[in-house]
Amino acid sequence: MTSRRTGPPISCGSPELRKLFMGLICVVVLGACQRVPPNRYGVQSLEIEGAEIFDPDSIKACLATQPRDRLTIDFDLQDSGRCGVPPFEGDRAKLKLWTWFWTEWPYYDRVMLEQDIERIERWYAARGHHHARVTESRVVPEAAQEADLLDPEDPEPGCTRLNDGEGCEVDITLVVEEGEPTLVEELNLYGLDRAPENLREQIQAAIELKEGERWDEAFYDRSKAAIKRLLAEEGYARAEVKGLVRIDRTTRKAVVDLQISPGPVCVFGEVRVVDPGHLPAETIEGAAFIYEGERYSQSAVQDAQTAIFGLGAFSAVTVEPIVPDDGNVIDVEVRVSAARKHRFGLGGGLTSGVIQRTDYTQVSLNRWDVHLVARYENRNFLGGLRRLTTRVEPKLIFPADFPQPGSPQPGLTTDITFQQPAFLEPRTQLRVQFRYDLGLDQRDIFFRHQIDTGLYLERFFWRQRIFISLGLPAFTWYKVPTGQVETRTDDQLERPELPDLPSSYFLTRLEQVAWLDLRDDATNPHKGFYLQLNLQEAGYIFGGGSSWDYIRIQPDARFYIPLPARITLAGRFLIGAMFITGVNDPELDELSQELGPRTERFYGGGAAGNRGYLANRLGSGREGGVRRWLAQLELRVPVTANFGLVFFGDTGDVNRLPQFDFGNPQLSVGLGFRYYTIIGPIRVDLGWRVPGMQTLGQDERAGRVAADDTNVNFFGLFEWAGAVHVSIGEAF
Repeated sequence: MTSRRTGPPISCGSPELRKLFMGLICVVVLGACQRVPPNRYGVQSLEIEGAEIFDPDSIKACLATQPRDRLTIDFDLQDSGRCGVPPFEGDRAKLKLWTWFWTEWPYYDRVMLEQDIERIERWYAARGHHHARVTESRVVPEAAQEADLLDPEDPEPGCTRLNDGEGCEVDITLVVEEGEPTLVEELNLYGLDRAPENLREQIQAAIELKEGERWDEAFYDRSKAAIKRLLAEEGYARAEVKGLVRIDRTTRKAVVDLQISPGPVCVFGEVRVVDPGHLPAETIEGAAFIYEGERYSQSAVQDAQTAIFGLGAFSAVTVEPIVPDDGNVIDVEVRVSAARKHRFGLGGGLTSGVIQRTDYTQVSLNRWDVHLVARYENRNFLGGLRRLTTRVEPKLIFPADFPQPGSPQPGLTTDITFQQPAFLEPRTQLRVQFRYDLGLDQRDIFFRHQIDTGLYLERFFWRQRIFISLGLPAFTWYKVPTGQVETRTDDQLERPELPDLPSSYFLTRLEQVAWLDLRDDATNPHKGFYLQLNLQEAGYIFGGGSSWDYIRIQPDARFYIPLPARITLAGRFLIGAMFITGVNDPELDELSQELGPRTERFYGGGAAGNRGYLANRLGSGREGGVRRWLAQLELRVPVTANFGLVFFGDTGDVNRLPQFDFGNPQLSVGLGFRYYTIIGPIRVDLGWRVPGMQTLGQDERAGRVAADDTNVNFFGLFEWAGAVHVSIGEAF
């Protein structure tokens, strides 16, 4: 039997076809569109009118009734409003765009809305506006004011249904009258003389409430908490900060009394690991690095939590001081939740601009790749919280600047890492690293095998601010297969300074890395400074186990100065030198004898260097050098909470001489764009080489040719002498 559809045909512009088309999108793309049940209203919008002093989003963040989410661009420098969290003032500049069809519908509830009206008035009272009222509540369609449920069988229930078999949408507007604020007439601080003298100014500065300004519960609570934190950091774990607030709603005046009771100076007691399961309690306890009888401090507790979580075997860690009613001994309880012992991962990605060559250094590359990643991690390998991590990354390498295709070549990187905590003492980690990299040389287009292995002792000091790593020793085997046919481009074939295939070599070296990090945020710093020192000593005591005897040193200093409006002035100065004192392999080619191992030479340009040049194009040529210096200055200007601009200037040089050459500043200036994410800013930097400030005098650098200077061409429309870099993370 054949069934036949009756009724009018479906035309190209008919509602039936549009619904069918949207339904197919939902099924194919996401499985289903979000729908409103036929007996409910979905909240399309929620507006608060009359909020002139305060941000409506800060109010709406505390309500149970919420509108359907929309894609929104926030032009404010502060994060979006959160319930009860300052700042509250002002109206955030936002551009609301559209709602994705997969976004869930919140449902309308009359009782909940009535409770939200009370919440708004309570919210205003907490901000010091005790006479604020919600004067009007408008709900469209009007039928929703009488009932928040629909008759699912009624095709016209007093509103227009979103689609067949769905409910209706509702728009809500709440009108507020803010009234006048209550001001702090008097602020009294008692017990300050009982606090340590070195804390008294800090305690007074921690009080956010000021006489003559608006009363606010949030500022009152934060002030008490800040005072208590200051005292706890100095050992006063039992400190109490009590308050009494007298508010006259008629005169709109508030009198605030704060009473400080520091209590006794406390010391740490016993550290107890509660229910660690199959994990070793002694290792966890040792990582806390808290010893009985030491003076109590809040930062020691936080440092213990960071160190224990850093062991890598836990999904959650809580370190809680147990403050007694009497006495001055503070026991500490450690609670951990074990993560999965075995973790498997499979993914893919694209690498461009900057890679992390080691745990401590970044390398700029004039190439990009697409890759797959397979990863396995055992978080308790052989017990004792030892970790074994294996990562395999097959890739397709494009030996050109992103996004040019070049001539893609295959590659493979394999990493195996073993980590043992509490090696020799509770906070020292032993790390054994193995890496095998098969593919194109990082700075040329010939194939090579590269194996890097090392044994490292690593430790943090001073609340994670100081880090020291000792490589004892590290090895590199660099093998260039003979007989391979190079695939240089026509441009490269015309360049006589590009040498033949380099020699293979072997390195045995000691490595030391140390840093001091006093930045407020390692990912997006606003103030502070950072110092790092990298040292290598190859050969010497290892005799013929290394193709060279050399010493390599590279200090790096960075500073960050806060300016108004969250603007940051950032600067960096880096200098590096390699002192080659002996060549132990007579079969090395002449260039390798002069410049040392390709993997340890200095290079310039790129996203992590002078941004007016493409990677490895700065200075004496693409073969690198034995001296490097780099100076950078940036003005980082946030435009919104998520977007920012950077104005930068870079200068520096790489050369083959046994001394530094400051006569070739190679000054570049430029503009950068930032999109801030939880893993760091996604950045695009446009650098321009300043004419007349590249070389002061005649350029006589060995290996340097004009072809190393690159011009950016935008689809044949225009070009400039400079470079464009796309990467993740700030330049420094």
